[in-house]
Amino acid sequence: MRPILQMTKAMKQVSMGNYNVQLSFRSNDELSVLKNGFETMLGDIERQMSERVEQERWKRKMTAELLFAQINPHFIYNTLNTVVYLARKKNYTAIEEMVESFIGILHDAVNIGDTSLYITVEQEMNIINHFVTIQKYRYADRFEVIWSVEDEAKGDYIPKSLIQPLVENAIFHGFSEKETVGRIEIIIRKRSGRLLVSVRDDGCGMSQEKARSIMKGTLPPARLPSGAMKQIGLWNIRERIEYLYGQEGRLVIRSSEQGGTKVSVLLPVRQQSSE
Repeated sequence: MRPILQMTKAMKQVSMGNYNVQLSFRSNDELSVLKNGFETMLGDIERQMSERVEQERWKRKMTAELLFAQINPHFIYNTLNTVVYLARKKNYTAIEEMVESFIGILHDAVNIGDTSLYITVEQEMNIINHFVTIQKYRYADRFEVIWSVEDEAKGDYIPKSLIQPLVENAIFHGFSEKETVGRIEIIIRKRSGRLLVSVRDDGCGMSQEKARSIMKGTLPPARLPSGAMKQIGLWNIRERIEYLYGQEGRLVIRSSEQGGTKVSVLLPVRQQSSE
C-alpha cells in the first residue's frame, strides 16, 4: 500500500476514535518525518488518555473515602444514639446544638461530590467545629480544642477533610487512656508562600518508628492492627497530599509513646479551588 494512502486511512481511523493503528511503510524522505510525527502524536494521545483515566480513578476513590469519613454508619449511629440519650434526659438545648451540627456536616458531605477536592481553611474550620460540638456531648469534659489560625490564611484552599481526621484521631485514640482533660491545638500559618497546618495533642502518642513508616508510606493500612484508625487516617492524608501536590506537599509526624503527637502538613498556598 502506498505511504500516502496508508497514512490517510490511519488518520481516518484516529478521527473515529481508534488509536490502535500502525504504519508499516519505510521511507527515507519527508514521509519518514511525517510518519514519525504521526506515531509520536498517537503515543502522546494514548499517554494523556491513560493519565486522565488514572486521575479520574483517583478522584473517585478520594471522593468516596472523604464521603465515608464524614458520614460513615458508625458516626451516624453514635450521633443519633447520643441524641436519644439527651432526649431521655430532656436536654433540649443540647439536642438542638447536636442536630444543627449534624446537619452542617451532612450538608458539607453532600457537596463532596462536586468537581473540586478543595475547601477554604475557614470552611474546614466550620466543619470541624460542628464535629467537635457533637463529640463534646459524647465525650463530656474529655478534651478541649484550641484554634490558632492567622486571618490571612482563612481564605486559602486546602484539601477537603484534611484537618478533621487529625482531630478525630486525637479524640478517639490520643485520649483513650488519658485521665485528665486532653488538649488539641490546631495551628495554621503562612510562611514564604507555603501554608503550614499542624494539629497537636497531648495524648498517648505512637512510636517514632511507626511515625516514620507512615510518613514514608511503608506501613500500608492493610497491615495495621485492628482498630488502629489513627494510622489509617494518616496514611490516607499522606496519599492524598502526594496525589494533589506531588513533591510540593509534605507530611511530618512528631510523636512518642511517652505522650503527645504533632502532625504537620506543609502545602503550597492555593487561593482558588479550580483544578
